[in-house]
Amino acid sequence: MVELFSRSLLALDIGSSSIKLMELGGGRQKKVRVMAHIALPSGVVENGVIKDPGAAQEQLRAYFKANRFLPWGRRVCVTLSGNAVIIKRVALAPDKDKDLAEQAYYAAEQHFQTSMSDLEFDFYNLGSSNERGETNVILVGAKREAIDGLMEIVHGNKMKIGVVETDVFAMVNMFEHNYGSAETIMALINVGASFTQVTLVWRGEYLYTREIAIGGNEFTKKIVEATKMEPDAAETAKIAVSNFQQDPTDVISKAIAEVNDQLVSEVQTTIAYYLQGSDNAVPGIPFTNAFLAGGACRVLGFEAALAASLQVPVTVLNPFQNVQVNHRKYPPEEMALEAHKYGVAVGLGLRSLGDRA
Repeated sequence: MVELFSRSLLALDIGSSSIKLMELGGGRQKKVRVMAHIALPSGVVENGVIKDPGAAQEQLRAYFKANRFLPWGRRVCVTLSGNAVIIKRVALAPDKDKDLAEQAYYAAEQHFQTSMSDLEFDFYNLGSSNERGETNVILVGAKREAIDGLMEIVHGNKMKIGVVETDVFAMVNMFEHNYGSAETIMALINVGASFTQVTLVWRGEYLYTREIAIGGNEFTKKIVEATKMEPDAAETAKIAVSNFQQDPTDVISKAIAEVNDQLVSEVQTTIAYYLQGSDNAVPGIPFTNAFLAGGACRVLGFEAALAASLQVPVTVLNPFQNVQVNHRKYPPEEMALEAHKYGVAVGLGLRSLGDRA
C-alpha cells in the first residue's frame, strides 16, 4: 500500500499547466537547492488526473537534460489533487471491539462515494478529541489510476516514489512552517489553473476543504469570449494586467471582474458552510484571516474583492518566508512575481522520510 503521509527529498508538484520542482536542504532552517517551473501542454493533466503521463515525463526529462540534473535513483514526493483524492475529517467514538484502523476504514466506506477497491486508503489520528470524547481523524482515499500516472512519470525518469502526498496537506505543512499556528480559523486558498482549493485550518490542524471548479483558465476563457483574442494572447494579457505591466482595457477588466465575482461568491459560500453548518465545525472559534497561493491567485482585483466580501485581512502567501533563497540564483524581482506559485511544492519539499503529517 502506498503510504499517503510519508516522505521524500525531491518534490514534484504536477499541476494542470506546469510542473513545479523543488528541493530543500538544511536542518531547521531550510534553504532552496533546486527550484523550477516546467510548462506542460494543455490536456496533460485534467482535474488532478494525469491523462498523458508520457508528455509530462518527456517535459521533465528535457528539463533534467538541459540543466544537467541527474535524477537516477532519487526519491521524490508527489502530490494528488482534484478528483484524484478524497479527504474527510471525522470524529470516531470509542469502540472496545474495533481498533482505530478498523474504525477509520469503516468510516471511509460510509463517507467515500467511491468503491474502496478503487482507492489507496490511509488515515491520520490528529491526537485530539471533541467535547464528546470522540477521536478526530482524517480519512484519505487516493484513486489508484492517479497514483499509476504519477508512478509512470517518476519511474520513466529513473526515480522512485518516496511519498504520495495531497495538495491540501502540502499547503497546510507549508503554511505552518512559514507562519506558525494560530488560535483562530484561517483559510488557505490555492487558485490553480483548473480549480480553486479552499482549506480551513486551526492550531495547525486541518479542518475542512472544498475544491471549486474555477481557476486561472476560466479568466483566460472569459477574456477570449469578450475580446475574440487567441487563447495564448488572452493568457499573456491576463498575466500582464495582473502584474501591472500593462493597463487593462475596459473589456478585459470587465471580463476578469465577472470571474472574480463568481469565484469570490463560491469561496464565501464554502467558508460560511463550514462555520455555520458543518458537523465538524469548531464551536466558538472565529474566522480571522485568508491567505492566497497558486498561479492565478494574483489575478487583477481578486485579492481586494475577496477581502471586501469576507471582511477579514487577505494576504498573498510567501512560501519562502522562513526558507532561505539564494538571490544570486533566484533574483528578488523574479521571486516577487513567482513565489506564490510554489506553495504546494515547498510543502512537499519540507517532508522527510517517516513523516505522517
